[in-house]
Amino acid sequence: MPDADRRYAAPPGIEDTRLWTTAEVADVFRVHPETVMRWTREGRLTAVRTPGRKLRYRDADVQAFIAARPHVDPEEPAG
Repeated sequence: MPDADRRYAAPPGIEDTRLWTTAEVADVFRVHPETVMRWTREGRLTAVRTPGRKLRYRDADVQAFIAARPHVDPEEPAG
């Protein structure tokens, strides 16, 4: 499997995991959704593809990304 495809591979048991949309991740970080997509392309944030080929982000991956950036508070509303 090429490296680019590995970033998007859905791991076993993904059905039981809360998945974030690109827009939800962008809201938490107060960035444009394209920035989240770039982080994914760069391998900084792992995404999975739904059967409809949409990108989604596992809760554990988003929480780890947040933890690596202590200035981000996911409970504080963006805007």
